[in-house]
Amino acid sequence: MAIGDAAAAAGLATYTSNQDIRLGYENDNRRGDEIAAVMARTTRVENRNIVNAGLSSAQTDGSGTISVAHGLGVIPKGVTVSVVTGSTIPEHLTAVVVNGSISRTNFAFRVYRHDDGRNGQAFTGNTVQFTWVAVG
Repeated sequence: MAIGDAAAAAGLATYTSNQDIRLGYENDNRRGDEIAAVMARTTRVENRNIVNAGLSSAQTDGSGTISVAHGLGVIPKGVTVSVVTGSTIPEHLTAVVVNGSISRTNFAFRVYRHDDGRNGQAFTGNTVQFTWVAVG
C-alpha cells in the first residue's frame, strides 16, 4: 500500500506527490496512515461492547414484574434498572433484575416496596417509570 492510502481510506487529508518534497507531504501522509491505524484499532475496541438504554414506563404484573425488550441482539453481560419516583410513585421502591430472565431479546425486573412497613412487598398492578441500561 502506498504512503497515504490508509489515510485516504479513513477519510483523512492526504497530499499529492507532485508537491515539492521540502513541503513534507510524504511525512504528512505517513502520519495520516499512522492516525488511520489508531482509528481502526479504536473502532474495534469501541465495538466490543454494545450498549442500549432507555427511559420507559410500564405496568407491573401480579408479581411486581416488568419485562423489557433491550434490542441488543446478544445476551447482555449486565443490566441495571432504576425506578423514577415522583408524586404518584412511592419513593421507597427497589428494582431487582429477575435471576435467569436475561436473554438475547429481553430481561425482566421486579419492583419491591420498602415503605410503611411493606419491606420487600411486591409493587403489583402499578405503572412505574424506570431507566435501564443493558451492556452486551
